[in-house]
Amino acid sequence: MIKTCGAKPCDDCPWRKTSVAGWLGAAAPERFALSILADTRLPCHQTIDYSDPNWKHKWLDGEQGTLCTGALQMSANICKKPRDPEVPAVEPNDNIFSSLDGFIAYHRTGIRSWDDEEDERAKAAWAKTKTSPWAAPLILAELDQDEDAPAYLETPRNPGADDGKCALCEKSGMTEDHRCFGCGYLICEDCDAESPTGQHYVIDHEQGEWNK
Repeated sequence: MIKTCGAKPCDDCPWRKTSVAGWLGAAAPERFALSILADTRLPCHQTIDYSDPNWKHKWLDGEQGTLCTGALQMSANICKKPRDPEVPAVEPNDNIFSSLDGFIAYHRTGIRSWDDEEDERAKAAWAKTKTSPWAAPLILAELDQDEDAPAYLETPRNPGADDGKCALCEKSGMTEDHRCFGCGYLICEDCDAESPTGQHYVIDHEQGEWNK
């Protein structure tokens, strides 16, 4: 069973009704809500180093972070049990929002910590769930795909670097068999599989464009 951040959510957990409205980091409230519908494992923000460009990989690999208790209680409040057997089921909590739409509405009344591009894409993705809530995992995957493509190229190495590490996650043990013919970087199998086409063929590092 995956460890949570505690029996109660942290004092500034965004799922609390008393949290600072609109202070959600780089993600819009619709992305948070969509993650609940999609049964995504959400980390407690106090246990993640968001300054690390590889924080998401480390979270998914279990190298850092614990599950967000507030997110689990949000799921319980809307009678949604985790499908993942490694995620613990928790009891509802009256201090947590009672609906995802209520969570979104609240966090749109205060400051806004995310940018305009995220705002538009997240709202459009959430709108799709109104007619197809069962498709939440696919909708979230599509949203993450659009987000991750340019993010992979924030700190590119020089094409042809021969340090034996993946240019994206810095995993060691890479050989010439891992060389991407599109960009010249060494790319591990995990990062290669996460690219939009399943192959890390980049045609323009300056613009962050994938060869789709």
